[in-house]
Amino acid sequence: FQHKTFNAKTKSEAFIVCDSMLKRIKRMFACILAWLLFFYTTLYPFCLRHESVNYFLQQTFHRGAAICTIQKDGVKYLDEWVDYNFAIGFEKIYIYDNSDNFELRKWYEGRSRNADQIDIKHFPGEARQQESIGDCGKAIKRKRSHSWIAFIDIDEFIVFKESPKKYHNIMDLLDTVSPSAGGLAINWEFFLFNNQTKYEPKPVTKRFQSRGNPDIHVKTIARTSKFASQGITPHNVLYTDGAESVDTSGNYLHEEPWFNPKLTTDVVVLQHFYTKSIEEFQLRCARGRADIAKQNVLTVPLYCMNKTEIMTQLPEAKDRVFDDSAWQVLKESLPEVYAKYDGEDMI
Repeated sequence: FQHKTFNAKTKSEAFIVCDSMLKRIKRMFACILAWLLFFYTTLYPFCLRHESVNYFLQQTFHRGAAICTIQKDGVKYLDEWVDYNFAIGFEKIYIYDNSDNFELRKWYEGRSRNADQIDIKHFPGEARQQESIGDCGKAIKRKRSHSWIAFIDIDEFIVFKESPKKYHNIMDLLDTVSPSAGGLAINWEFFLFNNQTKYEPKPVTKRFQSRGNPDIHVKTIARTSKFASQGITPHNVLYTDGAESVDTSGNYLHEEPWFNPKLTTDVVVLQHFYTKSIEEFQLRCARGRADIAKQNVLTVPLYCMNKTEIMTQLPEAKDRVFDDSAWQVLKESLPEVYAKYDGEDMI
């Protein structure tokens, strides 16, 4: 081997070359940082305000809708609710189990229909509904697995209105929402006791078919690309870049996004089977709520009162309307499972 020696001049030239290269690298990184700063402070927000660019960005998410929910002591109602939501086009359901003993595990192991489209997660503890919304929404956004996320409870059913119905699949409806909107807000319709005092092992949508008036409260189906985190109530979420929810008429929900006083119920509603029977309503007293810790409840909850007090505080609407819309969808989607309950009425 020949050994090459370096004199002082050679070393000096080498240092000059290295110093020049370092300066070039620093300038290159400075340019990259400047470009990133410009993109995130100017170009990206500008793009988000333009529907054509918005549409392009949203195509990076798989087209489809998922549901995030949390449950406790509701196993006997789950099959019906899950079957219904798959019937109207939801692709995946994420269920957070707020029970202490992970009661959903046994239910899931015994579930044969659509088991691969259901994810369960043990999530015990008091007042964790808001946390579950944030956790589930962010997980879906990271995976880009669905373009929409509905945050609804297991006693709530999304029902398409109009006669004849304009929509039968949830994605057909969501495709009509403006690309600049953060999500779709859907008003409640309440179903109360329907003169029932005891639990019956029949589908909820079959047992309760007399509804009251629409309610100003809404629940949200969020556009995944704009989802940021949970809101201050279970009725709304926070979006990126100041986006807001709209109703099906295109009205934006500004100051209080958990309310829609316009009561936009001509296209779609969220039928809320709030009480079920007196017996079932009172069972909630021992269970508690997933969104409020027991020590934060300042007054006696309605479901902890006696029957007379409950009926006084929650009287049935005088102008109740017969509505079996949800039941008809469920029965038609799985007649081999649900049609028998109509037959029982004829016995």
